[in-house]
Amino acid sequence: MITQEPGHPEAGLQLDIFGMTTEVRPKGKGEIIQPTLEQYLLDKIKLDEWKQSIERGDNETNTNLP
Repeated sequence: MITQEPGHPEAGLQLDIFGMTTEVRPKGKGEIIQPTLEQYLLDKIKLDEWKQSIERGDNETNTNLP
């Protein structure tokens, strides 16, 4: 069984011109990144502030998505 590797496109089997199955793994175009803990916490703070502004009903901040 062919399984997908983390961060890579879907793997699969494809018939070749001789009728044999060949494993196909498309080349990925994305890049795997791992944000720092500081960046994660800053993004979480921004998201929490955005959610609180929606609960308060601030019209100005409702259109500013995180």
